[in-house]
Amino acid sequence: MRIISPCEHIHRLPWNMLARDSDNRFLRYADWQITLAREYNPQRVEMPSLPALLVFSPPEIDGYGMTGTDVHIRQLQIELTAEIRSYESPTLFKLVHTRQELERVLQRQHFDVLYYYGHGEGDDLSSRLRLEAPTPANPGTMSLIHLRETLQRAVGGSPAVCYINACMSASGGKMGAGLQLGYGCAAVIANRTEAWVSVAQRQGLSFLKYILLDALSPHEALHRTVTSGYEDVGDSSWATPILTRHYTEWQCKRKPNLHHLNRQDKDWPLKLDRVSQSGYIGEYMEAVLNGSVDTLCCVWYGSAAVGVDLLHERVQHKVPGNTDLITCQMNWPMAITDENRDEMFRASLLAGFRCIYHAAP
Repeated sequence: MRIISPCEHIHRLPWNMLARDSDNRFLRYADWQITLAREYNPQRVEMPSLPALLVFSPPEIDGYGMTGTDVHIRQLQIELTAEIRSYESPTLFKLVHTRQELERVLQRQHFDVLYYYGHGEGDDLSSRLRLEAPTPANPGTMSLIHLRETLQRAVGGSPAVCYINACMSASGGKMGAGLQLGYGCAAVIANRTEAWVSVAQRQGLSFLKYILLDALSPHEALHRTVTSGYEDVGDSSWATPILTRHYTEWQCKRKPNLHHLNRQDKDWPLKLDRVSQSGYIGEYMEAVLNGSVDTLCCVWYGSAAVGVDLLHERVQHKVPGNTDLITCQMNWPMAITDENRDEMFRASLLAGFRCIYHAAP
């Protein structure tokens, strides 16, 4: 069910609580997906196979409840990298803590998903993010209008997905997350009411894994998150997050998966050494080709003793079909003094690039 209206009063209603008259069963638990929209938008969204995630999470604030920020964000990255090693890269998983850091990083790189985790406050008139303790000169909050303008000025425009995992982030009607961030973001997830820390963490983690690892659309990801069996129907926590949907069609290239790659090599399942390293390289190359990261070349190096030749052999089965692998045999000096190490390494890389230039068709 998609409810389309520009009226802010409509957006304040608890649509997640809709139930059938026949048996009083909540529609969400009858496999209905309920979303809001300001207007009908035929926008078609195509996500890269490795979407870049920007996490905006202010530090704990004295005098406000503990949010467990550090543990939550660390757990998020652990669970993402356990599936896809590429999320160890700061180009795919970037964490910022302040408004200034947020504005600075958005001017350098485009991100597909923004995840805010921290304190929020609001009422029927507006929603705000609590970034720091208030002072006479600084209220310490960030309005959703300010966040919207910051995202619209970003390189490549606003992220496709924005999850504001904070109390009351969707309570503010026209000044709430859904209607404000919807001017740029195709999907906005926000909380209508106060959110319990443990529940908010579980919902944020689940939703992001569905989006980033399983390549689901936001409406499918949120539906699975709140009906997965972890939420107690009686405490209504499943009704807190609401999706404002400004897209009609959502597509995402499936993530590179170790079990589905390398069918060119029939003996691949028996080759256990260097699997994690070559898997990381293969995933990163996919991200480069899909435009998720801005990289001109990838370099790996080492001696025969550590198996770099074996790694190179494995990687040849993992690179996409339209990618060329060029091998440069480097003659390294037997000994390099510490003061000349960086200079020698740069010179060797330049020599390698000259080989690539001359080998190119």
